[in-house]
Amino acid sequence: MNSLKLLLALALALVFTGCEITVVDDYSSYETRTYKTSYYDYTYHCGMNFTKGDARDVDYNSCSSSYATYDSYAFDFSQYDVIEYYDNGSRITSTTYYVSDVEAFSYGGDIFIAYDVGGGLTFEYNYTDDEVGVYEDGIVDYYY
Repeated sequence: MNSLKLLLALALALVFTGCEITVVDDYSSYETRTYKTSYYDYTYHCGMNFTKGDARDVDYNSCSSSYATYDSYAFDFSQYDVIEYYDNGSRITSTTYYVSDVEAFSYGGDIFIAYDVGGGLTFEYNYTDDEVGVYEDGIVDYYY
């Protein structure tokens, strides 16, 4: 009986804390799709509260104003790899990162797919807003 009361108390605590982070199994099918975004001209930097590396840990008060990158970036995403394209105006180069883990989740009303490529580097595609976040060393660069 005590364990039943404990479970009920935990359930009520979760209901009343208003948790806004939800891992959504329904979006797991997004992991297997390939996304090709367009080239991005603007970006901004944000600090992270923690070093986990996703939108749930970003300190939005630390974000810079958006600014032009003067170079172009594009990203192809799949469950196996992330290909980052860099165009400096005279030539396009690409770097392939192999994905070790994919997490699809909903946060703040948006759907995110995070691609962990190891070494503290995570690429996160905001499926809802068509933005890319590149997380590394406690900093995130957003491309939009």
